[in-house]
Amino acid sequence: MNSKSSKKKEACPPENRKPIENQSTCLQGKSMPQVLQGIKVIDWSLFHVGPVAAAMLADVGAEVIHVEERNGDPARGISRFYGQSLVVKDRNIIFEEFNRNKRSITLDLKKPEGLEVMYRLVEKSDVFLTNFRLSAIKRLGLDYDTLVKYNPKIIYAHSSTFGNKGPNRDRPGLEPVTLASSGFMLSSGEEGMPPIVPTTGLGDRIGAIFLAYATLLALLARERHGISQFVSTSALGGMLNLEAWSMIPVLFFGKDPPRQRRDLCNNPINNFYKCKDGVWIQFALLQSDRFWPDFCQAIGMPELEKSPKFDNENNRMTNCVELITILDKQFATKTYEEWENIFLKTDILFARINKLTDVAVDPSMVENKFLLEWDHPHFGHIKFPGFCYDLSKTPPSIRSAAPELGEHTEEVLLELGYTWDDIVNLKNKEVI
Repeated sequence: MNSKSSKKKEACPPENRKPIENQSTCLQGKSMPQVLQGIKVIDWSLFHVGPVAAAMLADVGAEVIHVEERNGDPARGISRFYGQSLVVKDRNIIFEEFNRNKRSITLDLKKPEGLEVMYRLVEKSDVFLTNFRLSAIKRLGLDYDTLVKYNPKIIYAHSSTFGNKGPNRDRPGLEPVTLASSGFMLSSGEEGMPPIVPTTGLGDRIGAIFLAYATLLALLARERHGISQFVSTSALGGMLNLEAWSMIPVLFFGKDPPRQRRDLCNNPINNFYKCKDGVWIQFALLQSDRFWPDFCQAIGMPELEKSPKFDNENNRMTNCVELITILDKQFATKTYEEWENIFLKTDILFARINKLTDVAVDPSMVENKFLLEWDHPHFGHIKFPGFCYDLSKTPPSIRSAAPELGEHTEEVLLELGYTWDDIVNLKNKEVI
């Protein structure tokens, strides 16, 4: 479908649309404007990086219009990922998260009339956000040098896979390519394992975060200095930033860090162990000598503290295999809950190693708004990914569900000054 309805209707600004009901956990106070209220964003992007970055801007009040081809963002049609179904009640649940708080219009940008609509949008917008390849963008006439003629104050936010310079600048890429190129797949996991394939969208998500961050910086620069600019980010650059802890020693010493084996961990109390009930417990005791006495007391093995094999960090490193074997046996004597009750009485840093299904039912996730509960107009009452930050007076919020394909095409065209006769004509020409 192209446009949801051909009935005449008056354009309704986002600030006047009724919010999704029963979202008291995530809606901002009505008297306080959101951070980006009044900022208009064109989201001409696909799949993950661009749409998520635009959604992050929408969460704090930006008016985002997702411009899609007439057959839609391909992410709408992905039904499975690593064997897991992504469809509930005929809707893609991942697309839902990528496109909350947006409006959708459809345009055939290969037709002059479609380009004209886009140019009109640019004239009235603050940000043009995309993750298409620059060569394709230029062929269509949607590059920065062209758009800045229509709007001298436009912020042009672009994300690529490999960056916009160098021999790979115009290569296509998706999440697996980003992770492979970043070194992540061979620096994670244990020595001897094949490359790790995460199922989390890690590379795309960090790319989206940096795209949103850089866009905000450009908006601030425009406010302070009155300048338009081209914003360039990449998923690969984001991953390298995420891996800085591992990359810095490589840059200084020229050697890959060893992939750590649990049974050979050189700091046995910065390691993880299986409890009696099969739950794993993780310790994060980088200051090994500081925490060693309390650790020994907590696990009920005070004799280990002064043992010549284990009484300091170097000795524990030298004899790590023997110590890990001892600790494996000890942790297998109690359930995780029993160990948790013991360690909560100390300052020892530890946590349960959760499955995602454990995270989904953790009440603290909702309390902190990391997960939100709300009544979705299509799915009903659901939990949904929330926010990893909060603003006490201008908090982020989910105000509307992801739009149907082309749901707001007519509404947006009316706002741009098109008449109903114009809209019928564009439909007849299959522009919208």
